[in-house]
Amino acid sequence: LFAQHSGTCGTNLTWTYDETTRVLTISGSGDMDNYMENHTYDMPWHNYQTSIASIVFPDSITSIGNNAFYSASNLTSVTIPDGVTRVGDRAFCGCSKLSTVLIPNSVTSIGSGAFTGCCFTSFTIPNSVTSIGSTAFAYCVNLSTINIPSGITSINSSMFAYCSALDSITIPEGVTSIESEAFMMCTSLKSINLPNSLKSIGFEAFMLCSGLTSITLPDSLTNIGTGAFCYSGLTSVDIPNGLTSIV
Repeated sequence: LFAQHSGTCGTNLTWTYDETTRVLTISGSGDMDNYMENHTYDMPWHNYQTSIASIVFPDSITSIGNNAFYSASNLTSVTIPDGVTRVGDRAFCGCSKLSTVLIPNSVTSIGSGAFTGCCFTSFTIPNSVTSIGSTAFAYCVNLSTINIPSGITSINSSMFAYCSALDSITIPEGVTSIESEAFMMCTSLKSINLPNSLKSIGFEAFMLCSGLTSITLPDSLTNIGTGAFCYSGLTSVDIPNGLTSIV
């Protein structure tokens, strides 16, 4: 049996794959289908998943489906067209050679695990993004520079866990919580600016951040979770007057 080279991937989307150039071309318009978590045979181009070198998207596509390019281990760059509003859960998870990603201002949501385990050194998130899921950038071990848009209100669990090259980050005003393990094992993290809107720091949020030797906690902070700074580089910290709970 020969592997399928074309098919559908949405109500109004089709795909073709060229084995010579290793280019996957998506055509049509609208939302891409979502695919099952951890089932690499579920997406229609699964036979080529580890061979795809580049993807061409149509300008009229509006979403990247869940798990669509999960473990596309030879994909090196992605340009998401203007008009896409959602990058799905684990859409590019495990794309271990993905070093360049361009995201347009139309995107409002980046799903859980969307870029887990990619190899880019920097990443620009447009200000249009108001939601970033848990583990979205976890295990991006080369990531040293990233911005957090002003519309984000929560740094979700394990969002940057094991980003061992990340050395500084600014959390924007409006963020009220840093969830569990958000920066766990960010061993190079030396500088983090926390906003005056921050109310809670979750369980093991900065655990094993050995390079973090100082931090200023805002007066707005009311809760610090268990092991939030466990095995970090902190030797002392000033506790804000408003803090009511250290679990």
